[in-house]
Amino acid sequence: NVLRQSVRKADAVGPYAGDEFVVLSHGSCKDEVSFIANRIRKGFSAYRFKSDMSSLLNTSIGISSYPDDAEDWRSIIAIADRRMYSEKLEMKGSKPKRKYADSRFASDAKYEHN
Repeated sequence: NVLRQSVRKADAVGPYAGDEFVVLSHGSCKDEVSFIANRIRKGFSAYRFKSDMSSLLNTSIGISSYPDDAEDWRSIIAIADRRMYSEKLEMKGSKPKRKYADSRFASDAKYEHN
């Protein structure tokens, strides 16, 4: 599992929605989280499918932290989701078309994308 091999043993990894996953990295500073995110990106970009060795995987990652970005789990997830969506659009050369990836959490989030 590329994702599990890219994080620390103490980190929790789990599915979130569809092809999205959450990594909980307790006690990590922003530099550590950025390092982990880059390791995840490299792991997925190096992965090859046995059935199609030419296929490449792209990874979009959204990072948020407690309490810097938000103080409740819904807001933290909404912020990370928004940042992931923005990164995905940047990779495609687009600009964000919506304020929040999941509007159910919009009222809880402190993050605003300019």
